[in-house]
Amino acid sequence: MIDLKGKKWLVCGIQGSGKSELVRHFIKSKMFKAPFVYDVQHHDYKVVDKDCYRYLPTGKASIAELDSRAKDVIKLAKEKKIDAFILDEADMFLSENYQLRENLNDMVVSHRHYNLSLGMVTRRPQDIPTKIVESCHYLFVFSIEGDNVRKKMKNISPDLWKEVQKLEYKDYRFVVKPIGKKPYIHNPIKL
Repeated sequence: MIDLKGKKWLVCGIQGSGKSELVRHFIKSKMFKAPFVYDVQHHDYKVVDKDCYRYLPTGKASIAELDSRAKDVIKLAKEKKIDAFILDEADMFLSENYQLRENLNDMVVSHRHYNLSLGMVTRRPQDIPTKIVESCHYLFVFSIEGDNVRKKMKNISPDLWKEVQKLEYKDYRFVVKPIGKKPYIHNPIKL
């Protein structure tokens, strides 16, 4: 089993490829004792369930709101109340077009000092700054398309794109690229 504790990781792929199932697997595997999920797909309510803290932004999620939550996450991590932060639709917040605000930057750069795993989920990895993607301990890449994605993956590792091209949409296999190691295809996760 891959150990993501205190690590930075990215899950990417097109819609319906299996990203959410993989993250759900990480949460249900009890790898993290108290993960915090920032979910921009749902609105207007906050849920704390038995598997994790789940923050659902009220109204339209914004950089300012996420920065405020990042401050809360850092505080909770220092108090050892959470051990993972998972950012859904990460490309909305970690874009080359945005200057990271203080708390979010602190969390992205210094998560390991707080014993915090930082997970990011996106359909658009090409929009996330290369320095963030390259600093991930693990990349989990499902079926994905596009010239910009291809260029980004090839820049990270030429072998990564070769493996990604072998994937079929909806076969739920994915490529795992550990930092400093060759990528490999992983079979679908069974929940």
